[in-house]
Amino acid sequence: MLIVEDDPVDTEIIREYLKETPYLLECASDGEAAWYLLDAEPERFDAIILDRVMPQLSGIEDCCAGFDWRRYLDFDPERMFHAGIAPADTAEKRQNKAVNPEPPLVDWTALRQRFESSPGFVPRLLQTAINSQRDTPGRIRATAASGELDAFFRLTHAIKGFAGNLCAEPLREQADRLCEQARGGDHGALDSADALASALECLLKELARQVETSTADRRDAVGQQRAREGDKAPRHSDETSPPG
Repeated sequence: MLIVEDDPVDTEIIREYLKETPYLLECASDGEAAWYLLDAEPERFDAIILDRVMPQLSGIEDCCAGFDWRRYLDFDPERMFHAGIAPADTAEKRQNKAVNPEPPLVDWTALRQRFESSPGFVPRLLQTAINSQRDTPGRIRATAASGELDAFFRLTHAIKGFAGNLCAEPLREQADRLCEQARGGDHGALDSADALASALECLLKELARQVETSTADRRDAVGQQRAREGDKAPRHSDETSPPG
């Protein structure tokens, strides 16, 4: 199976979901790298996981251009496109928004439930997210300052997926709105770039706090376990027994 992803968070999640399957995973960081792999050994891959929007070559049609990929891979591009669309707002979600108009930066309960079979995965995922996104706020501001609407669209698209993976709904919705504006050619989206960058910075700080808390909790748990083991250990007297 070929995974085409430039976002380490997406790659980490895909690997986690597929770790119990028999698939052998090969990763490519962009569409162009994927094209070279497919062109060299098209029969090697049973499936491809990729975005419609990627660096270099974007989407199934572009990435797979140059050879008859339908001979080797049994899937429908239109079905793949619809599979990536964010779920529609349900009546329950709309009601929750009305009751709680300011949701938390991250729905920690939902995130932990998503990966409840691998409790240690969430802290690792958060650290990957921090490492991969720490330069993104600066890139957002620089892209807006240069007026590059297409580059801004790609950034907002990536942030939308990143935030969705982390159950960070406020940032996902903000990025989604700007992504659609930029997709439609509205340069007014660039005016909100600083607000998006600031929101991402706030999220990264929240993730860092959670990682720090998780690390401290694990350290305390290890200390308590060692203390319990020490209490159970046999005690030896330091006094020398008198001769019989």
